Amino acid sequence: MPEPRERADLPYADHLEAFSGRLAPQGDYDTVAFEGNEFEEAEASNARFIECAFSSVTFTGGHYPRARFSDVWVHTVRWVGSELTESPPWPQARAAARVEEGAWGLSVGSPAPAGYVD
Repeated sequence: MPEPRERADLPYADHLEAFSGRLAPQGDYDTVAFEGNEFEEAEASNARFIECAFSSVTFTGGHYPRARFSDVWVHTVRWVGSELTESPPWPQARAAARVEEGAWGLSVGSPAPAGYVD
């Protein structure tokens, strides 16, 4: 089966609920749709993102050490100066669009970068 390239093709697409509020340390985000969100200096250490979709999201600064991203779909997301230390690999992560210069992107099975991402 080919990897989903569109959010609607995700096996959990019908269960996604729009994100509202702020990211939190040790937060649990299960089947959450992050659409057009801009996170500046967010603190989400030890957070868990499971079966989530990220579309047109920007992370500027912020701290995400030991955050886990499992079975996530990523489309036009930018990480600028964000700390992702000690984050485990991103199992079953799906990149669905070209990554712009100066932004960090991922592909299936790639490990999260250590330190700050710029």
